[in-house]
Amino acid sequence: MRTISGLLAIFFLVTLFGQGSGLAQAEPGALLETEHFIFKALPDAPSDLVPDPEQIQKIGLFYESVIQDLEEGFGGQVRDKITVVYGGTAAMGTGDRTVVQPYSSEEPSFTFGCHEMLHIALKDILGPGPDLFTRNLSQAVPYNLGLEELTVTALELHFLKSSPEMHLYARVYQELTDWPSIQTILNPSSSLIGLEIEYPLVSFLAFLLDHYPWADYRLLWNYNTNFQLSQSENVDLALSQAYNESLSALEEKWKGFLKAIPVSPEWWETIKRQHEIETLSGHLANLFSEQVETIKLDRRSMKEFSQAYEELYTPDTGLSTAPYGILKEPLKNFQSLDPRLERYKAMVKVAQEAISACDKGQKQLRAKDWNNAWTSFKTLRNDLVQLGDTSMLAWVDKQLTELETKVPPEQRQAQASAAFPWWGWALIVCGVAGVLGLGGWLFLRKRRAHQKGKGQQP
Repeated sequence: MRTISGLLAIFFLVTLFGQGSGLAQAEPGALLETEHFIFKALPDAPSDLVPDPEQIQKIGLFYESVIQDLEEGFGGQVRDKITVVYGGTAAMGTGDRTVVQPYSSEEPSFTFGCHEMLHIALKDILGPGPDLFTRNLSQAVPYNLGLEELTVTALELHFLKSSPEMHLYARVYQELTDWPSIQTILNPSSSLIGLEIEYPLVSFLAFLLDHYPWADYRLLWNYNTNFQLSQSENVDLALSQAYNESLSALEEKWKGFLKAIPVSPEWWETIKRQHEIETLSGHLANLFSEQVETIKLDRRSMKEFSQAYEELYTPDTGLSTAPYGILKEPLKNFQSLDPRLERYKAMVKVAQEAISACDKGQKQLRAKDWNNAWTSFKTLRNDLVQLGDTSMLAWVDKQLTELETKVPPEQRQAQASAAFPWWGWALIVCGVAGVLGLGGWLFLRKRRAHQKGKGQQP
């Protein structure tokens, strides 16, 4: 790998003397044109979403160094120039050789992001990837990970020099989920979700890229998938052909590598909280996607719920929207984050109850189970108010008004009383007892002090 200083010298020599292209030869409207890239900005893009002239030169240098490393490591060439467009807020491929790359002057970690570009470059150099390591992250995301997506992520982190943090996150996630095997991770019926799947798989492939020749990885990429075999069987066979080692043998080395990574208490507590947020959000997203009734809840309408989530990522909590959620430093304290995490957990619980009540209420209406339907819609209304969702209140109130004519008043009153849990009354009683006890203790303390004072008078 060439050093940045060396590449910088080469880059500016090329720019000045004309081999390749620089600003002087850039096509009209381009921010910069290099040997392999044309950098542009969307029309009327906000200035903070577009790199300034100094920054775009650094990005051009970095991108060219990535292409050189890929071509030298894998043995191949990028065939035509890739157009990189700035000014958008999400990374995406918009055509055969055009990508939109997010940039923020306030988020330095995104400055050199190259995820979408790597998709095009890898296909040029290696060809289309095989059907390996295929796994969907959750029921709510109709999108499968695969060798190409995982490799692009591993390589981007490699070039951003964030592989050590990726392995650290994978180590903690593996431990939090009791060190599942790659075979279990690839099993679609496993309970793993989201980054519990992605972090270990990216870490495993990054381990192969960092510890074995890239020529071996090219053999893995060129594997011909046997669709008569399971995912884990194909992965085992592909690895055996590329590395002359089985999946279990390579996995054992990878896990040994992870277990040797030291985890400070600060890192452990930081990643544990991120894992909790991720799994809560993932499982709730699944519940939203599993709704089958005619009327469905939409979390985008739940203002209080959305606010509770957004407050987890304000600057004072220490969490950020870093690439792939991987922080460079652990949180130093959790005083701002923990209360907000508790609020978010409470909101998730209310949202889960609302989804259940909405589905049950509609089923109970069809079954003419008026009493239970009234209870479900009453619960749903209360939940929607807590979640800040007013979009469905008119529909819920209409159901309740119609049900009130079918449910006797005394039964509604009984159900309303039953809806308040026994432990709620217990907490109230304990609270009253605590207040009375505290009052009595203060009274006795004051009385004793008064008596003692009287006894000390001459």
